[in-house]
Amino acid sequence: LKNTLEKNFHLQADGYIAVNFAMMITLIDAIGGVDIEVEEQELKPLNGILEYYNYQNGKPEAEGRLEQAGMQHLSGLQAMSYARIRKIDGDYERVGRQQRVMMAIFNRMKNMQPEELMDIMMQQIDFVATDVTIATAVSMMQDVVAMDTIDTRYLRIPVSRSSRNTVLNKAYFIIPNLEKNQKAISEFLNKP
Repeated sequence: LKNTLEKNFHLQADGYIAVNFAMMITLIDAIGGVDIEVEEQELKPLNGILEYYNYQNGKPEAEGRLEQAGMQHLSGLQAMSYARIRKIDGDYERVGRQQRVMMAIFNRMKNMQPEELMDIMMQQIDFVATDVTIATAVSMMQDVVAMDTIDTRYLRIPVSRSSRNTVLNKAYFIIPNLEKNQKAISEFLNKP
């Protein structure tokens, strides 16, 4: 990913932290769940994904099913099931759901005590692939906890009207206009 960012978008990442869906479940459960607004059309696919994972893990399929839409306090498995929904719309909307889960995790963690965060970080460290040292991660965590407010922004790549779709060998590809996306990234990162 670092090479792709540098080659295609002229971006150098300071570091990376990569996690998988299984780690998301563990992390969300460790922080006591997250609050997410679940839309009516998301209930059926969320529950379907959740039931599949329950079945795969030998649990009762209906365990953890959501019965209604609206603001919900989700467990790790429920949040992961929400983040994996794709059949009702598409990949871009799925990315939006994943971003909402990440923000919910962040919002939950920013209100925790530094000692709690340190314990969670040490419990989860084996599930993370990263090039960030523990000392740097601890320092970053302390900086974030010390902030009164945190402003987050997102940019989806490719940006609107900056790509074309094609099918090659029965596979669907999105081919971005690199120049338009490079410009959009530069403007996004340099915005005050």
